[in-house]
Amino acid sequence: MVGVDHSGRAFMGLAVASRHARVRSELMTHFVEPLLGKREIVRARAVGLAMRVGYTLSGGVISLLEQTSLQRDGDNLILRLPDHADVLVGDVVQRRFKSLAKTLNCTPIVSYDEEVNPASA
Repeated sequence: MVGVDHSGRAFMGLAVASRHARVRSELMTHFVEPLLGKREIVRARAVGLAMRVGYTLSGGVISLLEQTSLQRDGDNLILRLPDHADVLVGDVVQRRFKSLAKTLNCTPIVSYDEEVNPASA
């Protein structure tokens, strides 16, 4: 990619890899840690885990994602969903959301609202 340095590529690679699986410690030690600081590593993992939650929840349906927001409020990570989406939050979504919250040292909270406006979140 033009305009992206090695650190940027490592960040994107870690985010995408975290979206799909747990990244082995050997790979982190040899390839990622020399290029990214601890904060960037946490952010990249969080981006990947957030993508994982979003896709698991929505199945890739854009209209549902547009009605959903993810917000950090102090030590809480809040997943806001429309009230009709409660049937979509099963064990896998909850487990993946908890993993994301843990990565960010937050308490996971799922909130169901009548109308979610991500633009104001």
